[in-house]
Amino acid sequence: MLTKFFTFLLLTVSFTSFGQGLFLKNIENGTEKPILLHKDIDFELYSDSSLTVDFTDDGKLLSYGDSSLVLQEGREIEFSDIKSISLYPKNRQKQKAYAAPFLIAGIAALGKGVFMLSFEGLKSKNKIQVPLYLGIGTVVTGIASLPFWGRKKKYEMSRWGFVLK
Repeated sequence: MLTKFFTFLLLTVSFTSFGQGLFLKNIENGTEKPILLHKDIDFELYSDSSLTVDFTDDGKLLSYGDSSLVLQEGREIEFSDIKSISLYPKNRQKQKAYAAPFLIAGIAALGKGVFMLSFEGLKSKNKIQVPLYLGIGTVVTGIASLPFWGRKKKYEMSRWGFVLK
């Protein structure tokens, strides 16, 4: 009976180690935001003691350690060196993936309408086709571009901290 308990405990601990992730935790109210791997991030670093100007940078987050982020090109940044970090909301990536083909199709329809209007004019069939291409292209392009209008949310490290879970 005791061996079954320790086996259960070992399996439980091993399964929880697979779910480890990096989170930003708000110091004031305790809310957490996940930091996803293989995503582009923007960050602002504290300047060196000899410099008086803060500088910004960006990169693709490949992995993380106990006290640092590992970015593309082998750059490693300590958590304590980061002044602020900017992340896209999690669902924004999926929305962009779904909207991209519609955005391309909308731009193509809009371009064809503009091309027909500028070079052929509104003669014969173009009286019907040009407004149709322009209208459909404008509507599809406008709706499909909405996910690309989003801004990254900036997290100041004075109010947020890194947590490994």
